[in-house]
Amino acid sequence: LGSDHWLGTDQFGRDIYSRIVVGARLAVLIGVGASLIAVISGSIVGLVSGYFGGKIDLVIQRFVDAIQAFPGLVLLMLIVSIMDRPSLTLMIVALGFLGFATSVRIVRSSVPGVSQAALVQAARSYGATDIRIMLQHVLPNILAPILVVFSISIGAYILAEASLSFLGLGPADKTTWGKMVNAGRVALDLHPWESVISGAAITLAVLGFNLAGDAIRDELDPRLRGR
Repeated sequence: LGSDHWLGTDQFGRDIYSRIVVGARLAVLIGVGASLIAVISGSIVGLVSGYFGGKIDLVIQRFVDAIQAFPGLVLLMLIVSIMDRPSLTLMIVALGFLGFATSVRIVRSSVPGVSQAALVQAARSYGATDIRIMLQHVLPNILAPILVVFSISIGAYILAEASLSFLGLGPADKTTWGKMVNAGRVALDLHPWESVISGAAITLAVLGFNLAGDAIRDELDPRLRGR
């Protein structure tokens, strides 16, 4: 520790503060990117499943069941381990695929109540197409759970990426918090700062996004607003 290196250096003499900042940029990129993939794709599929119902809903939900039948971390490790040197793009897509099923479930459960509302029935009686009804009448009324899932998922994806990086399956040639925790573990008794500070960064990031998701939920839910 010193004026030149606020948080000290690792065993290779690299500044820990600079690595934390670089890792933060990568963590946010992975979290937001994976959440966008999961929420956008899951919202489209969940909207179609909940609106049309019947055999379409049955097929989609059985596919979602198949994805959720696998343990999340095991499935993620299987996808990432296909590549000898996992890339950042593969990591984001794999995390987004992992959260796809949850987004489908949440959106699908919100659609039936809205699709039977009076405004939807009126639009249907005027000859509006299914696509127009879904985009202009159903989707705007289910944005609240979608926004909450998006915010909370960012923290979950940051934690998942840190777990994979700790196990050596993170993006190759990238500085991540999980790699820093693993690297500092070797000299934890003599030089614990790298593991402790990077672990604290993961904790604060996940906690922050979870609190943001709770705040969005409270603000958008009229039953919780003002508490």
